[in-house]
Amino acid sequence: MSLKEEIALKLKARRIELGLTMEELAVLIWGDPAKKAQISNYESGKRSFSLDTLELFLKALQCELSITNKQ
Repeated sequence: MSLKEEIALKLKARRIELGLTMEELAVLIWGDPAKKAQISNYESGKRSFSLDTLELFLKALQCELSITNKQ
């Protein structure tokens, strides 16, 4: 699994854990429920996160990115 896919899956799991729909998350991130298709594209790996966008997701989902050494 690629890093992009792993991040996308973890963010989707966190969204679901918080009980948020894609539309609700789009409102939290961009203030626009119509951008729910973008959420879907990020979660499915069809679109890559920029660091700025990833930061918006992390803030909206109240989580952090941690980097571990996988030796």
